[in-house]
Amino acid sequence: MRIAAVGFLILATSLHAQPAVQDDVDAVLRGWEKAMNEAPSFAAVVNRKTVDALINEEFAGYVILKMDAPKKGAIQARLDLTNAKNKNSFEKIICTDGKLYQFNTAKQIVLAQDMQPNALRDNSLLSFVLGMSPKDARANFDVQFEPNAPKDGYFYLRLTPKQATDFTVAQLAIHRSNHLLASVRYLQRGGGVTTWTFTNIKTNGNWPAAQFEPTLPNKEWRFETVRPVR
Repeated sequence: MRIAAVGFLILATSLHAQPAVQDDVDAVLRGWEKAMNEAPSFAAVVNRKTVDALINEEFAGYVILKMDAPKKGAIQARLDLTNAKNKNSFEKIICTDGKLYQFNTAKQIVLAQDMQPNALRDNSLLSFVLGMSPKDARANFDVQFEPNAPKDGYFYLRLTPKQATDFTVAQLAIHRSNHLLASVRYLQRGGGVTTWTFTNIKTNGNWPAAQFEPTLPNKEWRFETVRPVR
């Protein structure tokens, strides 16, 4: 699954101002973490747009995360995306019961993998949706407010990975009203940009088990077991 998803805060003119800047960033991170820790589920309409030298494509669909709050001991996830220009081109991923299912439309197979305990949180997009503590965020990223961000209903954060990844910067927009993620913009190595946006967010849905069943689209499809995700 492609990803594609935050610049630098203008430095204060005195040393006394610097701790306040960090406290504000940490307050946003704590609010983000708290909002997701208290949410039994997260569901949203999703749009993903990728633009680079070779690709200009847009996918739309939905995502559902079901958490075993408050400890998140059993996260289930489902992502369904369809190409805006080709309805036969779609992406589908389901995580449930310790397994990851990825639908490969070209080969008409569903790849089934055993997941390691932290596999979901090791996925950058899902880790952003699920929220991060200040400690976890700063352990993996240089975190700052986005400079020149608009004064609107969002907090804008810029996360620069401390270790090599397939993106150089992730720009996050977080709702001021509820601290839920609104969008992630990935600046990819090579100059590409992938933007994920989340709208119509619901955090209290009662999602049945059937939502997370990896049902084959038709009789032409088959399951194939592959090596575990690590």
